[in-house]
Amino acid sequence: MCICLNTIALTINWYDQPDEVNNILDYINYSFAIVFAIEATLKLIAFGCRTYLRDTGNILDLFTVLSSVITTAISLALSIDFGSSTTFIRAFRIIRVFKFVSKAKQIMVIYDTFIFTLPALTNIGGLLILFLYIYSILGVFLFAEVTLQSNLDDHANF
Repeated sequence: MCICLNTIALTINWYDQPDEVNNILDYINYSFAIVFAIEATLKLIAFGCRTYLRDTGNILDLFTVLSSVITTAISLALSIDFGSSTTFIRAFRIIRVFKFVSKAKQIMVIYDTFIFTLPALTNIGGLLILFLYIYSILGVFLFAEVTLQSNLDDHANF
């Protein structure tokens, strides 16, 4: 449940977002980092260090928690804005969702199907990029001589 709420909080973003919303989302992300740190600490105490580190999912959780806590502490203590790197580290927490995919058989079937069809999708994607390239060349060729008019200005043109 907490991972789903964290994912929703990480996806809230829009153009010209007010600073108040940014501050609220930062506090929400700080609280999720604290919750995940407490979870990792309790699991480390309960399982012991060796048993905890045998599971790759736990290693991923520990790495995510440590990176979140370190970047948060450095940014708050030194007033340094890490920019997109902190967003990447926060978004890295979304990977935790995939840990639960392996436990659900129906979701695992869909995931395996997606992974199996991915090479075929690259061929289709390449074909679509080729069409996009051809039509962009055609558009430049056809509309290169259009001059600016009443409806066509510096902001709306070809």
